[in-house]
Amino acid sequence: MSTESLLQEARILSVAERMQLVEELWDSIGEQPADLPLTAEQRDELDRRLADCEADPNAGSPWSEVRDRLERRNERRITFAFPSSRNAATYDSPGRYNIIQLLARPFG
Repeated sequence: MSTESLLQEARILSVAERMQLVEELWDSIGEQPADLPLTAEQRDELDRRLADCEADPNAGSPWSEVRDRLERRNERRITFAFPSSRNAATYDSPGRYNIIQLLARPFG
C-alpha cells in the first residue's frame, strides 16, 4: 500500500483515532533505532551531553521536580479562542504568545 493511499484511509478516521494512530506510529519508530542514523553533529551533541552528565551526575533535576515546574507553568497559561476562525492563542506569564490552529471543528 502506498503512502498516499494510507493517508487517504487515515483521513476517514476521527481526530481522536488519527491522534492515536500518530502516537502508535511514533512509538513504532523508536522500536527500530538502528534505522535512524545520527548525523555527526547529533552524535557530537549526544557525546557532549553524556560527558556533562558523567562529570557532574547531580547537576540535573529529578523528574518529579521537572514535572512540578511544568505543571506550575501550565497553570499560568491563558488560552484565547477566536470564534470566527479555527485558531487560538496562548499566553504564558514569561510573555510568550503562541498561535495554535485547532484540530477540532470551528467554534460556534
